[in-house]
Order: sequence, then structure tokens, then C-alpha cells
Amino acid sequence: MKPEITATVKLYATHISGRKSSLLPPYFACTAQIGDAFHDVRVYYDHVLELGQEYTLTLQFLCPELALPKLKIGSTFFLTEGGRKIAACRVTHMLNKHHE
Repeated sequence: MKPEITATVKLYATHISGRKSSLLPPYFACTAQIGDAFHDVRVYYDHVLELGQEYTLTLQFLCPELALPKLKIGSTFFLTEGGRKIAACRVTHMLNKHHE
């Protein structure tokens, strides 16, 4: 499996998301909320991600055939953990040309 999209990811600070710790490499497993639907996703990175900061990251959906048709460059969605929104995301690149 390979990442399907690149996105700008703005991690929310603790007082907004409730998350208390930074994200440690090499990946973070969570859920992407795209509209009213939720999709399992892996976010990949090679350094510690601090809360309250913005990053450009690659993401891989566990069922890309369900998630990718809902996305295009500029689409926005949220990363969630335990029912809480922990990050806002905007798609910057579709890495699989079939879904551009």
C-alpha cells in the first residue's frame, strides 16, 4: 500500500482537541471525517509533530476505493481520534492520477 494524497494538516492545540501529546513517527493511525463519512487512514511523517502546528503530510486510506472518490485537490476534511476532531486537512496533491 502507498499513500494516495498529500494534504496540509493543521493539528489542533490541546485546548481545542483534547489531545495531550505530540505525534511520534513514523505514522499515526486515525479516522478521516469526509463529510458525514468516516474512513480509516494512516498519516506518514519522519519527525515529531507538535500540536498547534501545520504540516504537509502524506496519507494512506485503508479503503481508498471508498474515500478517494470524495476527494479532489482543495477538498477539506478532519482527522478524528476517539470521536474528537484533532486536525483540519486540505488536499494539495492526488498521488494516484486515476482519482485527480
